[in-house]
Amino acid sequence: MKTLAVGLASIVAATLAAADVPGVSAGRVESRVLQGGLRASVDAILREGRDAKWIGYAIETDQDGSACCWGSVRDAGRCCGGCRLEAGRDDVAFNSGRPQGVALEGPRRAKVLLRAEGGRIQQVRAFSEDCAVDVGGLPFVWLEGIRGADSAELLGSLIADDGSGDHGRGLTDGPLLALSMHKDPRAVDVMLEAARGSHSTRVRKQALFWLSQTASRRVAPELAAAVDDDPDVEVKKQAVFALSQMPPSEGVPHLVRVARTNRHREVRKQAIFWLGQSQDPRALSFFEEVLGR
Repeated sequence: MKTLAVGLASIVAATLAAADVPGVSAGRVESRVLQGGLRASVDAILREGRDAKWIGYAIETDQDGSACCWGSVRDAGRCCGGCRLEAGRDDVAFNSGRPQGVALEGPRRAKVLLRAEGGRIQQVRAFSEDCAVDVGGLPFVWLEGIRGADSAELLGSLIADDGSGDHGRGLTDGPLLALSMHKDPRAVDVMLEAARGSHSTRVRKQALFWLSQTASRRVAPELAAAVDDDPDVEVKKQAVFALSQMPPSEGVPHLVRVARTNRHREVRKQAIFWLGQSQDPRALSFFEEVLGR
């Protein structure tokens, strides 16, 4: 017990019991300022007990709009108010009763929440700063001073290749959603690693989708490479869809190339479909060229 206390003291600079963390309602809330790394700090909290608890921190985000509950991700304008995370299998939105202003300056932030039970992280959730969260009567530990790159490394380590993310909202979708909200460029690197190297078709497909939701200009060429190089046709089609979600200036030229040259008929059809939805002049030129043959 003494060894554990010393280890925690080296990681935590200050602990405030029953702290008031804005936008968080829980049975017991603590705020901790870190001196050590995020992964070591989370591991130390997991060793404190096997009962269910939530761990949360904030990162800078470059995403527009609000992300609150699962049905209101990135709505333009105001957030749904708040989200009850322990209300049952599905989230329950609620009106937080507090004014919802729009930040005029300074870095925008997002909340990343980790649900732990049995000494392991079982779930990852991410919300914009304006979304209040209610974790019921569970304890909640709020970590201060988190670097975006450290968060990206932790979330990357949680992305599961073993198919556990196929059940509910587990350790595939949650970390990828959270990574897509990061401003730090390391998050894109981590998602690219999952899209390129995961043994799971599902993980590769999900990584490609969430890459398309980032603000990084590095993404479109990588999505196009997945269309060309991934061995699974379903992943290729997902990459085509992801290209359709990019800004037209970035996605449409790649979609035109895929529609012209990809050797898989299903993949070409997918590209042609999304070009038809784009209403982009370059797509119109492509169709005029094809129909004029």
